[in-house]
Parts: sequence; structure tokens; C-alpha cells
Amino acid sequence: MRCGAVAVGWDSKGQSRGRRRRRKHRSEQRERGAQRACAALATGALEVFSVDPCSVIYKRATGDLEVVTVDLQSIIYK
Repeated sequence: MRCGAVAVGWDSKGQSRGRRRRRKHRSEQRERGAQRACAALATGALEVFSVDPCSVIYKRATGDLEVVTVDLQSIIYK
């Protein structure tokens, strides 16, 4: 076999020659990244609640104004 040649019947990526790949359904052609991952999860199996990074909660305590900030990385899984 010459240098760079491939075995008869197979291409360089291991796909058999002459056979066509299955065409994707219309909906599969558009699915990308997160959409594909979400399709594998059952509805309601994982709910993510995140807090707005700029959220600041003001509480009035005994006449003074108290500031409570929320952690930027806080994500609550329920």
C-alpha cells in the first residue's frame, strides 16, 4: 500500500465508502449545543434558579438602612 493510501472500502475517517449517511430530520438539523442537551433531559428533571448578579436587597431595620448583597455565583438547584 502506498504512503497515504487507505484500505479498500474505507475512507480515512473509518467510514465505509459507497454508503451514504442517514439524512438528518429537519428538526435535528437545527438542534445545536444546549438545545441538544436539553432534549435528553426529562421535563422538570432539573430546574436551575439563578440570581441576578446586580440584585441588591434593601431592608429597613430599626430606622437604619441595611444593605444585603447576593453572591454573584449563587445558583440554586431544586
